[in-house]
Amino acid sequence: MKKVALIVVIVFVAVFAMFCGPGKGDTKQGGELTTFAGLSDTVSYVGINTCKQCHQDIYNTYMQTGMGQSFDNATHAKSKGKFEDAKVLYDKFSDLYYKPYWKGDTLKVTEFRLSGNDTVYKRVQAVSYIVGSGQHTNSHIINVKGYLYQAPFTFYAQQGRLDLPRALRTATTRGLAGLLAWSA
Repeated sequence: MKKVALIVVIVFVAVFAMFCGPGKGDTKQGGELTTFAGLSDTVSYVGINTCKQCHQDIYNTYMQTGMGQSFDNATHAKSKGKFEDAKVLYDKFSDLYYKPYWKGDTLKVTEFRLSGNDTVYKRVQAVSYIVGSGQHTNSHIINVKGYLYQAPFTFYAQQGRLDLPRALRTATTRGLAGLLAWSA
C-alpha cells in the first residue's frame, strides 16, 4: 500500500511539473523567468490601424468579412435597423418601454414608464456603437461616462424584427440583464 501511495505521489508531482511549470510563452533570460510583453499591465490596445501599417493585405481581406465589419460607431450606414415604423418595445420585468429612433445622424433610444396614460419616467440616451455585421443581428452599445452597456434593443436582420435582446426577454436571465441594464 505504501508503494502504491508513493507511486501516486511521484506521478502527481511529475504531472504537476509538466503542466504547471513555465508556459510556452515563457523564456529564460539571464536565469530569470519572463513572459510575453503583451501580458504586462502596461500594455494597451493599439487598434486595427497599427496592424494595417505592416499587414495591409490581411487588413483589406479582414475588413470584407462579417467579423471585420462587426463593430463600429452607430451610423446610418452601419445600422440594418428599421426604426421608423417599429413598435415600441416593452420589458414586462422592469415595466419599461423603449423606442429607438434616428434624430439626424444620431441613433437614440427613449426609455419610459407609464402609469395609466401618464409618462412617469423618461430618459433619452444616444447609442454609441453597433455590434454585429447585420447578417444576423445589430446589437447596440451605450457609452455612459466611459462604461459600455448593452442597449435594451436589438435588430434581428434575418427576420427584419426589432426586439429586446434575448437576456431581457426571459425572467430566468433577468439577473444578468439587470447587470447589463443601463437604466438608473
